[in-house]
Amino acid sequence: MSVSDSGGEPPPVPCAVYRCPTRDYTYLFVDPSLDWADLPPALARLFEGAEKILDLELGPDRPLAQADVIEVIAQLHDPGYHLQLPPEDDPSGWLDLPSKRG
Repeated sequence: MSVSDSGGEPPPVPCAVYRCPTRDYTYLFVDPSLDWADLPPALARLFEGAEKILDLELGPDRPLAQADVIEVIAQLHDPGYHLQLPPEDDPSGWLDLPSKRG
C-alpha cells in the first residue's frame, strides 16, 4: 500500500545518532538494525568509540537542523547510514567551527 492509498503520511523511520569522538560537529545517523561491521572500514574507524547521543524517528514533518530529512531517510534505507559533516559556515555565530579557529 502506498502513502497515497493510505491517505496519510509515511511511517516514521527509526534512527540512532552517534557523535564522532575525534571530529567536532560530525555525526553518523544509522538505521538501528544496521550491523556496524557493514559500515565502510574507514567510517567504522572514524566512529570507533562513538557516543550514541540520540534515538529518534524521522519523517517529512520533522526537519533536521543541518540536513535534509528526506535525503537522510533515503540514505538510512540504502546504504543504512548518513554521515553529517560540519557545516562550512554558521551565520548564527553560535558554533565554534574549525574554520573559525584559524
